[in-house]
Parts: sequence; C-alpha cells; structure tokens
Amino acid sequence: MPRRDIRELVDQYVDALLDSIGTTPDGAILGCTHYPLVSDLFAAALPSGVRIIHQPEASARALKAYLDRHPEYDAGNAGRASSSRPGFPKKPCR
Repeated sequence: MPRRDIRELVDQYVDALLDSIGTTPDGAILGCTHYPLVSDLFAAALPSGVRIIHQPEASARALKAYLDRHPEYDAGNAGRASSSRPGFPKKPCR
C-alpha cells in the first residue's frame, strides 16, 4: 500500500477517534507490533503534545518491572524458579 494511502487512513482513524472522545487525549498507545513503522504518521495526525506509547517499549518496561519484582526468575538461576513459601520445598522448581 502506498504511504500516502496509509497516511489518509491514519488521518481518518485519528479524526474519528478525536470526534468520538470529544477531547484531546493525553496519550495514544500504538498497540500493534507494526505501528512503529508508521508512528510518524500518527504523530503528525494527533494533536501536538499527545504522548505516543509504543507497544514494544511498553511491553519491555512491563516485563522488566515484573522480573524485578520476581527475583526467582533471575537468569542466575539458569531459568529455574524456586519457592520459599512455607510448606514448599526450597529446591528449584523444574
């Protein structure tokens, strides 16, 4: 699909979104893996100041935060989880 056609589609969808919500959003989540290829088109179509959140970056941050809260998945454990809950063995889970 030619880029100018993609630009027209993005403009149409952003206009429809803005009309339906009736206000300028604080941010827009580009939630599909292919959206980084056209994020510049979304940035141009959205009102100035709207924060664009990219799905791959958001997913990576969320995974890092999860792993930081769950040290049992530390790579130093060779990919094995362990349990220290009462009533459970303290050896690695397989």
